[in-house]
Amino acid sequence: MKIKEFNELLKDKRSLNLTLIISVFYVLPLLIANVYYSDDHSRILFGHGWNHDARFVNNWITKITSFSNFTFSLYPYSLILSALVLGFTGYVLCEIWGIEKERKFKWSSLLLLISPFYLANLPYRYDVFFMSLSIFFMVVPFVFFFNKKRFVTVSGICFFLTLGLFQPSVSIFFSLGIVYLYNYFEKNELKNLIISFLLMILSFAIGGLLYYLTKTVLNLGVNDYRMELILLQPGFKQVIIEKFLVFLEIWSLLYNNKFYYILLISFLLLPIISLIDLFFEKKTFFYIIKALIGRFLLILTALILILGPNLFIKAEYLPLRALPGLGAFMFSMVYFSRNIKGVFFRIFRILMMLNTIFCFNLMTQTSNALQFQKEYQEMFVYDLNSVVRTYHIKKMMFKGDISYARKSYKILEQFPFIKTIVLKEIGQNAWFSKDVISFSGLQETIEFIPYTELKKESELIFKSYVYNLYKIENGFFMIEFN
Repeated sequence: MKIKEFNELLKDKRSLNLTLIISVFYVLPLLIANVYYSDDHSRILFGHGWNHDARFVNNWITKITSFSNFTFSLYPYSLILSALVLGFTGYVLCEIWGIEKERKFKWSSLLLLISPFYLANLPYRYDVFFMSLSIFFMVVPFVFFFNKKRFVTVSGICFFLTLGLFQPSVSIFFSLGIVYLYNYFEKNELKNLIISFLLMILSFAIGGLLYYLTKTVLNLGVNDYRMELILLQPGFKQVIIEKFLVFLEIWSLLYNNKFYYILLISFLLLPIISLIDLFFEKKTFFYIIKALIGRFLLILTALILILGPNLFIKAEYLPLRALPGLGAFMFSMVYFSRNIKGVFFRIFRILMMLNTIFCFNLMTQTSNALQFQKEYQEMFVYDLNSVVRTYHIKKMMFKGDISYARKSYKILEQFPFIKTIVLKEIGQNAWFSKDVISFSGLQETIEFIPYTELKKESELIFKSYVYNLYKIENGFFMIEFN
């Protein structure tokens, strides 16, 4: 597809505008919740950028938009722009692949945005636009897939930009690329398959090399152990298996009842159900069996690619925000809907609508839980201010972590997946305790120290619903969360 043909993808303005409007409507609950999420606290207080993560493109864009070296938040515009970018990207992908062709509204166009895993990315005031932009750059190259020179050039540039924006998004390129490789496999065009595969690897190598040279020259991310590869370390196979098991555990929290499993299975069965079309085309038995095996391999590969780089890096945990590839996985399954017709296609559209309703509900309940947690923590910090003045506290440590807000109990009971998104940011295990509390100015008046087992008796001062307060010595107290 040539550059001049790009406008052809956007000719149905009505359908595109509807996608963009619904995309903004989707993030409305999060806009209303108005929460500070994770490291937003420290960026607001200290204005640091992303050099430690070697995400230098974020810094370049931020300097242009903030007119200074200080990192300012563009929220709520950053969230609105992110919704528009992902809605637009999903629409373009639908047009490239001919998904829900000539329909007034394409339910599939929302898949990148409403992916449940991406709910952990959207609350970041500072990062969200860069994360969404990185997904856009991993889809753009496929507009030029059938022009080899342009595809490699655009892909190389997009890989460089994506690595400088948000590294985990690179897996999305391959999640989409395997669909093209499968098509060559089914048509017995092995030469095109090999050439296309090598071009994808070449594109990644070019973008990766440019990224590596840039971050080396700028001396960025050199101390980020999380990004080190584990392939040459002893026991790396076991680490990979453990990460994949953690991923499946997170997935099981999302689809935790029969209704949601139906939605999941409907996605996974699309490549198989669409084989019916091959019978009507009177393909040979051997051809159909080969296609079946190929599609099973595609599903398995696409599933693994959701984890992407996370499988091979040193980071011991698997943060949900590092899994933006679920939406691309869904797209690689939905691609096969273009081969189904009649009643099967109508059922597919109904299931896509139900999936959208489920994701909108998940967004609403997640936003509610985030807002409740913010109010709960603000109540605690307000109470803590009074306690510090009353007992003349100079030094304090936490035992345990603040619980989830009582208002959220029913939400978390029905949707346990949301627990992976709502963070308990005050406590001995919370990375951002000091930054959260600093919003009230307490950080300047008392010293917070890491929790250690006490070697002497402590005096219980009082008990509350949220915590117990113990006096260790004059000016030194401990909070034990209930």
